[in-house]
Amino acid sequence: MWVGTDAGLVRFNGREFRAFGEQTAITSILGQGPGAVWVGTRASGVREVRERKWTCPKGLEELREQEITALARGRGDEVWIGASNGLGLFAAG
Repeated sequence: MWVGTDAGLVRFNGREFRAFGEQTAITSILGQGPGAVWVGTRASGVREVRERKWTCPKGLEELREQEITALARGRGDEVWIGASNGLGLFAAG
């Protein structure tokens, strides 16, 4: 289970909580398949976390400094992204 906090991303393995990577305020989390999640952040846009590596998903670089308020799955590979400057639909595939 993933938990977003003001101090960063935390993962619960069934016994304990462990900090996972960068220390940035997490505002939303969206699963992206086994071992990967997208996280919305308060000041760093959308980040993909896969195998302990944090990257910006291709095509979302313009949101790098935006506050992300929501992430939601759309149809197929679509992801709805709520940001401080509006709502957008991204085709993740």
